[in-house]
Amino acid sequence: MKQSALDLQTIVDALSKVERANNVDLCPLKTSISNMPVDTLKTFGRIGHQDSIDARFKILSEGFPNLSHQVNYLLEASVLL
Repeated sequence: MKQSALDLQTIVDALSKVERANNVDLCPLKTSISNMPVDTLKTFGRIGHQDSIDARFKILSEGFPNLSHQVNYLLEASVLL
């Protein structure tokens, strides 16, 4: 799903795939990131330059400190982008 221009809908779609794969409800997470589109796009944009899972995890943890308990799902979504 590599794209040159990342948008919020693409991130939400990736989270929907993670949601189905893990059989969990990520609607609150999708709502949270949708409510802060600038921060979401900025954070996921920074991830695109990282190959390391650890680096991605760190960026997500710093970018979404209020969602620390769901960073693993954001990390899975980042791999799909």
